[in-house]
Amino acid sequence: MSERDYISNFTSNLRNELFRVANVHLHSQTLPPGLEQKSGSDGIIIFKSGDNYKIGLFEAKHPKIFDLATSTVLANVT
Repeated sequence: MSERDYISNFTSNLRNELFRVANVHLHSQTLPPGLEQKSGSDGIIIFKSGDNYKIGLFEAKHPKIFDLATSTVLANVT
């Protein structure tokens, strides 16, 4: 799964769950490569609840399982 696919799946699931449990609306999108490098972020999320808005930039990381004793990646979670 590519990073863009991972971001899209993550934000879609987040959007659906927040709307279901808290009636929070959410718009998200991945950033184009130039802006991604400039901002150090992979995507943007805009949350709306009533007349209130919050904007968040985020850097996505694929989930991994680490051995904390050796800092070794044991598995990539897909």
